[in-house]
Amino acid sequence: MNILVSMNSFKGCLSALAASGIVANELQKLNGVHNVDLMPLVDGGTGSLEAWAHLMHLDCTYIDTVDPAGYRLRAPILVQDQTAYIEMASSSGLHLNRGSVDILQKNTYGTGLLIRRAIELGCQTIYVGLGGSATHDLGTGILQALGVKFHSASGQELTTPRELLQLDHINDEALRNVNDRVRLYLLCDVNSPLTGPLGAAAVFAPQKGAVNDTIISECERLSQVFVNYFADLGITIGDKPGDGAAGGIPALLRTMLNAQTLSGVAFTASLVNLADNIENYDLIISGEGQFDEQSFYGKGPGYLIELCSDRVPVIILTGSYKHIVSSYDNLSIFSIIPHPASLAEALNQAEGWLADTARNAVKLFINGYKKRCPTSNTGLKPM
Repeated sequence: MNILVSMNSFKGCLSALAASGIVANELQKLNGVHNVDLMPLVDGGTGSLEAWAHLMHLDCTYIDTVDPAGYRLRAPILVQDQTAYIEMASSSGLHLNRGSVDILQKNTYGTGLLIRRAIELGCQTIYVGLGGSATHDLGTGILQALGVKFHSASGQELTTPRELLQLDHINDEALRNVNDRVRLYLLCDVNSPLTGPLGAAAVFAPQKGAVNDTIISECERLSQVFVNYFADLGITIGDKPGDGAAGGIPALLRTMLNAQTLSGVAFTASLVNLADNIENYDLIISGEGQFDEQSFYGKGPGYLIELCSDRVPVIILTGSYKHIVSSYDNLSIFSIIPHPASLAEALNQAEGWLADTARNAVKLFINGYKKRCPTSNTGLKPM
């Protein structure tokens, strides 16, 4: 029996790689399980780089950079041949917040320094995982690290997002060589537009420290400043799905750096050529902290469920799940929580509960298969 373990993270306690390792370790002890492969289910957000390093067997290179508030730190990137892989959260992530720094005083300059260093190392293709960001600056910090200058009508250079509310003109001459030499891909599975009630400011800014309606309105106004600026040049930005991801980064970088956006989960799956190899497995194990209808929107476990369709059975292991009306006959869902528990207890016990549930779910699957196919030696396959 061949099993693919592809867990998403359990936020607050287990990364995708850690959760996948726990499940895989438990399943390798079971009779009838011949092979267990790992593909941590990451989408470009926090924990993606360690998963990509595992899948590509690469070691991290650490770069001097800064956090969203400008404090120095070292962050990892992966470099292979002339390709670099960067996780935005490692330098511009929400977990790096210091105290109550205003969201409009924070920027993505640290991520820009990682991109700049990758270019200096000779990389011609750069993948940047978006997710878990602490900022709403439309990627202006990234662009500043690459030499772009933003100015007010009086010629003052503008640096912070709040200062950029006074934007009058942009000097992007420094990007000429970058655009000729580098292909930039943004990895994300968020489909929000830049502006409006479902946009970056309204939906995500409150999660990043926009503590009142005034600050949320300023974030929305900043987005609109850039929409208007480029509209005056005859260029439309912010209207494509995903333009609101990570504080609006795709909206601006698509225009100024010719960046392309890709599904983060699909990119991770491509590293192991999963689409072509899916039928080599008898069972897929996936899951995340909370499994609900949003899990089916082309990301996370939903991506795997859709990829498997009715070809391979899928077991979902989750902390909690809402009632889901599913058309997939190959899907089973198990909560790892064995009894009513507080969130604190669930986080503390997640590792053991995940291992126990994985073991019991797969034993149940194997026993059920044996009853349907009593002559089988659990080589499995037909459903």
